[in-house]
Amino acid sequence: MSAPADEVKARQRALILAMLREGPVSTLDARSRAVMSPASRVAELRGAGWHISTERRLSADAHGRLTRCGVYVLRGEPCPGS
Repeated sequence: MSAPADEVKARQRALILAMLREGPVSTLDARSRAVMSPASRVAELRGAGWHISTERRLSADAHGRLTRCGVYVLRGEPCPGS
C-alpha cells in the first residue's frame, strides 16, 4: 500500500530542502532522487515562506542530450511570524 499523496509531497519537500541547504539543485538532480515534480514542490516551499530563486541552464540529461532545466538556489529561510 502506498503512502497518501500529502505524505509523499511532504517527504519530497523535506528532501528538496535538505538538498538546497547543501547547494543549488537542478530539476534533473531532484528527479534523480525520485522527486518527479520539483517545480511544484519548490512552489509549495515558496508558499511556506522559503526564499528560493530559479535560474535556467542547459544541462546534459542521462542520455547526454542537452536540455534546458531549472536550477533552484536557497536564498533564505522563512521569517518568524510570516
